[in-house]
Amino acid sequence: MADNYVTRENFIESLSLPEGVEALKFNGMNRVHFKYNEKGFLVIDMKASTYNLASRPEFFRAIGITKHDVTYNLGLNRAIIWDIPYSDTTVLFKLINYIVGNVSEEAVIDNGHDFGDNEALSDTNDNSEIISDINAPKVPKNRFYGSNGELHLICGNCGTEFLQAPRCPECGQLVDQESRAESRNTLVVGENLSGMKIYEIINKFFNKNYTGWMKASFDINDNLWAWFPKIYESNIKPNGNYGGTAMWSNTMSADRKTVISMNHDTGTGTFKLEKHTPRKNRSVLIFARINHRFEFLGVFDEKLVLENQIRTIRHDRIAKGIDLSTFELIDKD
Repeated sequence: MADNYVTRENFIESLSLPEGVEALKFNGMNRVHFKYNEKGFLVIDMKASTYNLASRPEFFRAIGITKHDVTYNLGLNRAIIWDIPYSDTTVLFKLINYIVGNVSEEAVIDNGHDFGDNEALSDTNDNSEIISDINAPKVPKNRFYGSNGELHLICGNCGTEFLQAPRCPECGQLVDQESRAESRNTLVVGENLSGMKIYEIINKFFNKNYTGWMKASFDINDNLWAWFPKIYESNIKPNGNYGGTAMWSNTMSADRKTVISMNHDTGTGTFKLEKHTPRKNRSVLIFARINHRFEFLGVFDEKLVLENQIRTIRHDRIAKGIDLSTFELIDKD
């Protein structure tokens, strides 16, 4: 266990790692790759006061962890636990000790970056795109600009995110610097948005190159717009300082098919109804912020209703997804 004074700046240095285990932190990034005998098995992303930990799902099961989220940005390290305090290294060292003590040489998958037992071997063989000629240039799965303006890539081989470089620092894949990233053709409920900000979502799905802070709405075309509301547990007036965070509360039904927005600005006498009516004949793609993370809820229609003198807009889902090349709805409700 690390002590309570460990911070992001000295976290890695505070760890006492077994022989053969190394922690590699690349310049300009707060991501650390853990390797045992030069084979990767664990990734952590360090934030201001906590870190996220990702590894293979079968490794989590082996140490008794069955509850975790899933990410598709870290290759085979799909199982992830969010927001672990720097003072808590319990899971980290359980994984390290399991790998050092229980993974035999015969079980190592010789693809440059991962381990596996019998279950993992069959899983890797089913994902043949992970095992490739890393010296043949491969188009990144995605490119986007971070808040500091630097270009990030998602490796086309293992799915690792890294700052622009000739090769992926995790699997060694040579990057095709000329071709554009593979375009996203569909957006459906359940899309992985782990750790993404508004501008990153817009860049990924709508082929933009924005950076930094963005407001919670984005015009896609004459028929569609995207909305990024914070979801509250109740419809009481929020305690924000400006805009929607001060006057609007957004609640969601249990089946996630309805979102209700209520404006609490009832005492001024100068409320301009036209500013708060739905956008006529336009559907909205809702990316809801729930527990500090965005989730795509689907495509919604909206209408104005009035309830107890509070201006209320109701959003009802009409489809679970959309084809981004034609903007046709997918799996209509």
